[in-house]
Amino acid sequence: MNKSVNYLLVTQFATAFADRAIFFILFVIIGKFDNLPGWYTPLLQLAFILAFVLFAPWAGTYSDGRPKRKVLLHGNIIKLTGLGILFLYAIPGMTQWVILTGYFVIGFGAVMFSPAKYGLIPELVPEEKLVKVNAWLEASTIVAVLAGQYIGASLGEFNVNLALIIAAVIYGVSTLLVFGIKITPVEHKPQKSFLKNFVYDFRELMKHHVVRFALLGVSLFWSVATILQVLLLEWSKTAINLTEASDISVLGIFIGVGIIIGSAIVPSFISLHNLRRTRFAAYCLGGFVILLSQLHSLYPVYIVLILAGISGGILVVPINAALEEVGHQTIGSGGAVAVQRFSENISMLFSLLVYTAIFAMGVSANTIMFSMGIVILILTALIGLNLPHRDTELLEDEI
Repeated sequence: MNKSVNYLLVTQFATAFADRAIFFILFVIIGKFDNLPGWYTPLLQLAFILAFVLFAPWAGTYSDGRPKRKVLLHGNIIKLTGLGILFLYAIPGMTQWVILTGYFVIGFGAVMFSPAKYGLIPELVPEEKLVKVNAWLEASTIVAVLAGQYIGASLGEFNVNLALIIAAVIYGVSTLLVFGIKITPVEHKPQKSFLKNFVYDFRELMKHHVVRFALLGVSLFWSVATILQVLLLEWSKTAINLTEASDISVLGIFIGVGIIIGSAIVPSFISLHNLRRTRFAAYCLGGFVILLSQLHSLYPVYIVLILAGISGGILVVPINAALEEVGHQTIGSGGAVAVQRFSENISMLFSLLVYTAIFAMGVSANTIMFSMGIVILILTALIGLNLPHRDTELLEDEI
């Protein structure tokens, strides 16, 4: 890999670490306030996702209209601003609003960061290396998320203010690392307003059967991942008797290890031209979620979480690569990633709203998990109906 790709991987690692650490630091803060209800945690995740839904149409146009290295810098600066707001959490009567506002602003920074980081990949590497580099990006991101959630929870339990300061330093380091990425030319500068451009990009991409499948598949994956993030926080308390935030955060490590394994092995048997194979990974994911809901012993839970992570890694890596390549060759990689992120986050927002409503009604976490596994199987079968009956070239259809 070239030097710019290495800097991109390290920059993404640092910002993903801080993003996830902050969520678990806030989880610790929430636990210290008795007046915050149990459904406040998924509401916090909703604030982050809402930023993607609101700003994704604009972010793709913004990313494609200027060198993506600059966009990465802007994203990190916005994240630092959101983190600054979080330091006001101790003001009496403002805690819940400060937390939601600060995390929403951090989500806004992530909206800008996302199309730029994924859009850079096809600008830095040839098509035949896209799946491999995406595998590295996903694997490094997962390692960062896992380390971030455990260290964030542990530091938060030790000293919340110190934990937030360390997160700010890491964002600062990520910002400095961006300067190691070369400035790439603007290849698909938008000619319309951001909203018209987004609608045009969405329509053009949806003409392609591979993109339709990829958007549905990746939306399913991230909806499941988002619900699991908050569901495990509650499920682990009753199913396997975990109470400390640092102990609960360890569960995510096993999912992440699985995703890393899945990301590492997927280039060997799935390419951009046979994405239909990824549906088998989605079926496995649904089955493992159902199995997880029936377990009450820690070590079997670890094994199933690893297997679920492997399925998720196999599902999402080639789909990301396909969307990047189609976008790079047609409407622009930033626009394609913005459409992808909008689709993902609409699905995630809807899923979290449903989960929050069901949880607030008193339905057990175990029942929710079992039901989610069934839903994954049904949705995978429906998504599979959109697939062609044979493997095809990535750009065989005209867009």
